[in-house]
Amino acid sequence: MGASYGRLSGEAELARAQAILDWSFGGRLTWSAAHWLDAMGHDTVRALRDDAGRVQAVLCLLPMGQWLGGRRVATGGLAGVGTAAEARGSGASSALLRDTLRELRADGVPLSTLYPASFTLYRRAGFEVAGSMYHYGVAARDIDVRDRELAVRPVEDGDWDAIVALSREVARGEMGNLDRGPQLWDRVRSRRGVPTTGFVVTDGGTLEGYVFLLQQAAAAPGRPYDLELTDVQARSARGWRRILTLLRDHGSLGAQIRWHGGPADPVVTLLAEEVCSVQLSTPWMLRLVDVDRALAARGYRAGARGELAMEVADEVLPENAGRRVLSVSDGVASVRPGGAGALRLDVRALAQLYTGYASAAALARVGRLDGTPEALATADALFSGPHPWMSDMF
Repeated sequence: MGASYGRLSGEAELARAQAILDWSFGGRLTWSAAHWLDAMGHDTVRALRDDAGRVQAVLCLLPMGQWLGGRRVATGGLAGVGTAAEARGSGASSALLRDTLRELRADGVPLSTLYPASFTLYRRAGFEVAGSMYHYGVAARDIDVRDRELAVRPVEDGDWDAIVALSREVARGEMGNLDRGPQLWDRVRSRRGVPTTGFVVTDGGTLEGYVFLLQQAAAAPGRPYDLELTDVQARSARGWRRILTLLRDHGSLGAQIRWHGGPADPVVTLLAEEVCSVQLSTPWMLRLVDVDRALAARGYRAGARGELAMEVADEVLPENAGRRVLSVSDGVASVRPGGAGALRLDVRALAQLYTGYASAAALARVGRLDGTPEALATADALFSGPHPWMSDMF
């Protein structure tokens, strides 16, 4: 019969998938795979079956986009990769990843993105660390902003289109931010079945910002609760100051405010003193599923021009291997086969170069790629930019 790959079939396989994820992620202790899969959508689950037809490994494949150079590049987000206890060490997860990558490539999706539980597993599949997430914290009473010029009110149903539009507007200008699919917006509005509380900042009828708050058990004794920001955004300094004032108004409770952000977070920028804690949270990994599509799809620096002849190695998806020439003019790229292969690298090193996470010069210094001095300089001129990051965990 042979191993097979595909979507779940029937309630028995759904129950098997839930059991695999519960065991893989300690669900019996901390969360319910059944509730998580309901939130992700059962149609997002992909399974690998053994030659007896029994599900051995599962993951969720989430369609979304990633903003790179001001352009949206389609990506398949991978989440909840789990293997049955008796199938660990058999290569089931690796086989499942390979089949999922082939599905994405066949569907014309050029990228795949994930948060790793293990670098080794995903590197074998061609993924590499290509961006960051930062975790911030500040005591509400330490926020020194007091600005009540704009109005604040709870989120209403009619606000949703404007909230999504503002999120996309800001994310477009960042490197690596996600263009969320429905599952990620659901995570903004609810965590583990607990609804968040949303507020909008308005100037007349115009949305200037929004924040979604989740009350959590206080990390330190003597506080009634802390606040996690599941999403926060503003289009102006006035909007940010009003949101910060809203958070400051919780200072009498001693609440700690926590959120995920990027390396140049607006909250830190607007505070007068160094009162925020920050740490690098889990990095995310990227995989170029279709190298030619991916290179042509992202945006490049305005005014950037040049041709880069590269030779790419890819053992998992050999269709990506070989020589091609990347041509960029005024921020728009095209790719053609051939060239001299002046820059030589594998698909993992290309992922780091592609997002701007690492420069060609830095990758060459650690033996991840090699090329002529001219090719290295061209690669850095084309791919350099702000540090790639995202605030969404999936």
